[in-house]
Amino acid sequence: MQLSSTATLYLKFLVTIFWTVFFGSFAVAFWFLDDVHMIGGTKFRLGFTVFVFIGVLLLYSTLFRLKRVDTEAGALIITNYFKSYRFPFALIDRVKVLPVLFSYKIVVFYFIKPTAFGKKIFFLTNTIRLGEFEQESGNLFGTNYGSRLQK
Repeated sequence: MQLSSTATLYLKFLVTIFWTVFFGSFAVAFWFLDDVHMIGGTKFRLGFTVFVFIGVLLLYSTLFRLKRVDTEAGALIITNYFKSYRFPFALIDRVKVLPVLFSYKIVVFYFIKPTAFGKKIFFLTNTIRLGEFEQESGNLFGTNYGSRLQK
């Protein structure tokens, strides 16, 4: 069962790559223009370059961290669209659900020990998929489910 949203692929690759190429190419073009053709000159170039650099850092630290998460018979299958790994539910220490926009939520799985993707896995899901997963998996985390799920 796919747990992450299909929007993950678009956000992770399409939005990040399009934004970086679009604004990055403008930043490079501004450095090749003469001061005569530009309003603001060097100050504008530096400001726009800083804007692009900060934007790329924000995209890298937010959208590019998203993973695709599927479930299968007592385990999570987590992929970054290049590598896939299978992690049993027993490795999950706690789960945190963060509301984002409308019915979308960011879910963070904290693992007991570091995995191939680190100790924290971020993915985007919607309320319907999260509810289906909870119904299908039952009491996934045993008696400590309430203490492991943080809202």
